[in-house]
Amino acid sequence: MKRHIWTKLILLLYILSLLTGVAAAGDFANFRNVNDDFDRFQDVSETAWYAESVEQAYEYGLMQGRSQTKFSPGGTLTAAECVALADRLHSIYEKDGATFEQKVKPWYTDYVRYAVEHRILSAQMLREIDYTAQITRGLFARILSRAMPPGPWSRSTTSPTAPSPT
Repeated sequence: MKRHIWTKLILLLYILSLLTGVAAAGDFANFRNVNDDFDRFQDVSETAWYAESVEQAYEYGLMQGRSQTKFSPGGTLTAAECVALADRLHSIYEKDGATFEQKVKPWYTDYVRYAVEHRILSAQMLREIDYTAQITRGLFARILSRAMPPGPWSRSTTSPTAPSPT
């Protein structure tokens, strides 16, 4: 189980490296530090190999802590948390000013609504997702890939029979 956590974190770190590596180009310039109180998380050691990446994920507003003092770097991601991450990526990239209220129940309601409106989640995905369950690696990759527009990291194809990403 911990292996899945680290795999997902490494994928997030890769996405962050893409964002920070090309921040001066195009719409990636929209990614800026929005949180400066990372030191509040008592469960992220400065010497941990992932500390800098977790800090970046938080400071860029892509991920939040589990509480005011805990980030839970060894925890798992639920499907709802993945949708929230995807929505934040999309919203920042598009600079659409979206705000996500977590006052309604369940907390991820606004995130699901946003994901549907912006085609991050398809109708099929809506029927299949258990938002409170741990997310599979395949679904994690599928949701994140739909959050960002095609770019230099996407695979191009000239085949007229290539499957649709829906």
